[in-house]
Amino acid sequence: MHARSTSLLGLAACAAGALLAGCGAARPNPVSHAGSVPATLAASRSSIVYQWGQFGGGGRRLGVGRGGARPPLSGSPNGVGPVRRYPTVVRGLPGRIVQVATSNSDSYALTAGGAVYAWGPGSQGELGDGGRRRLSLRAVRVHLPAGVRIRALSNPMPYDAGMAIATNGTVWAWGNDRSREFCRPRGRILRTPVPVPLPGVTLAVGALRHAIYDSAGRIVSCGAGPVGQLGNGTRGRTARAGAPVAVEGLPPGQAVALTSGWGNAGVLMADGRYYDWGYNRGGQVGDGTRTIATTAVPVALPHPVRQVFEGGSYGDNGQTIALLSNGSVWEWGNGRFGQLGNGTRESSPWPIRVEALRGLRIVAVSSGGSTTYAVDGSGGLWAWGNNHVAQLGDGTTARVALTPVKDPVRVSQISSTAHNVAALGASGG
Repeated sequence: MHARSTSLLGLAACAAGALLAGCGAARPNPVSHAGSVPATLAASRSSIVYQWGQFGGGGRRLGVGRGGARPPLSGSPNGVGPVRRYPTVVRGLPGRIVQVATSNSDSYALTAGGAVYAWGPGSQGELGDGGRRRLSLRAVRVHLPAGVRIRALSNPMPYDAGMAIATNGTVWAWGNDRSREFCRPRGRILRTPVPVPLPGVTLAVGALRHAIYDSAGRIVSCGAGPVGQLGNGTRGRTARAGAPVAVEGLPPGQAVALTSGWGNAGVLMADGRYYDWGYNRGGQVGDGTRTIATTAVPVALPHPVRQVFEGGSYGDNGQTIALLSNGSVWEWGNGRFGQLGNGTRESSPWPIRVEALRGLRIVAVSSGGSTTYAVDGSGGLWAWGNNHVAQLGDGTTARVALTPVKDPVRVSQISSTAHNVAALGASGG
């Protein structure tokens, strides 16, 4: 693997007012992909974090209503929280928040001082506070060692787990590591953060039971890869790596963002080229085929990619959304919940433009399990796709939205995975 830069802090300054837009025509904003938190995001920092949808994988409904009409739960038999149809303010977060991120069922926030807070189910240690409580709807502090200061959160996080990148390039990880996605020789439940044995990490993301890292300029994977998501040419039940394996098929050059979904992973290069691999039954790889890709393949798009995000929480519902340098938004993959935003439930194995967003100045994109999001230049949030546990956040009870709908909040960042959604409020809104 060719050497890549080990720091993203030197990205060119973004245009004023671009909340989550990339830096230049081909450089994405790294915050949505666990790169770093550049100074250009200072204007979007807020003390308000919103939560909606449902924790715990979209199971039993324990409460529905604006702001969570029922009192907060101290726990539930399966760690499933209330369904929140509207954005609700998260309690227990101190000071200014600079980033939010999610795992399949939990949410996380990074403070300006480098501390990490978590809320949601905790039976797998994913709250990182030393316990294994069933559920916490109030944010609790992750127990990082004294002196450790975090500069970026992994977004998304591996299944039932958390990851965060410290200022010295060490990744700290906690939660369920039974598939060894933290590159450790023995998998187990980690109730408090431990260091991932990789040097000089600038980027890190995960999903399901795999994780991908930019470590000292090398793109490597750890964990399970039954559908090719390790990117090292293997697949099947025996495709498992407790030590880092190199992702194959990538070109020379600097990686500026990583992303991952249920059975996929991808790398965005500094020149705007995007490479994808993994599960492909619904066209998730975006190369026009439906054949599993066990190594990285390029995705053909009409302009350089500025920002990209994969979604998917179980087999055959993965999709990818990309914001291009000319401001257009494109998607590909599974569309059975309307998550491609084209007014149908059809899937697409190649990128198609989200025509409903034409005319809007989109500055950020994201995707959850089977719901997709875009943020416009004023902080307006647009959502479409699956809504069976209120992932849209607009108060509706419709099962799906085939085209984008406007949410009632202004945000500067958003993160979603399976069914839970977290967003950082826009400053002054």
